[in-house]
Amino acid sequence: MATIGVSLFVHNQHKLAVGAMDMIAPGMNKALSQVTAFRMPAELPRSRRTNLVEQAKQAVSERQVTGMVQVLFAPKPDSDSHQLTVVGVRPSRLTEMAFLSKVTGVNWVRMLTRQHIGTLDDAELSAIKVDIHSNRVALMNAAFPFRQLHVLNRPGTTDQEVGATIAFGSSEALTLTNLSDTAELDRIINRTI
Repeated sequence: MATIGVSLFVHNQHKLAVGAMDMIAPGMNKALSQVTAFRMPAELPRSRRTNLVEQAKQAVSERQVTGMVQVLFAPKPDSDSHQLTVVGVRPSRLTEMAFLSKVTGVNWVRMLTRQHIGTLDDAELSAIKVDIHSNRVALMNAAFPFRQLHVLNRPGTTDQEVGATIAFGSSEALTLTNLSDTAELDRIINRTI
């Protein structure tokens, strides 16, 4: 199960670090399709976050991908949970790009569109500075239509999302220990927005 997602915007020779996010699958099921919440920045020391970004850039270079991508990290098998390894590279989902746009103040969907139609300027991309070590913590939790459909107590998966809620807060309020509990995650989201 991937636990960290390092997002990069890749254009020509540029590999711009957009953020390192904790991937949260509330409850017991830890499949990738169950990841419905993200915390940014990831709850890691600065040096480990910087190291993961460098590993992510290397993984992207080896795969020759472009656009907004998410590099997935998971704990190494047969090791302590502090050692992480790349387990995949995937295009960022639209909800994640919207979250990253809100957190960084850069419209990444627009940047991706401009890249696709060939109007993205290298100098403009070089001028973008994103602080991957920000003290401001942001949390995104998927929204599901279950209440409107009168379906109760159903765990949601990524293919059932209809939107998301975003909260900003302190690192103390938005720790991973209280975000892994579904009820606590809902309480935090509803209290902070």
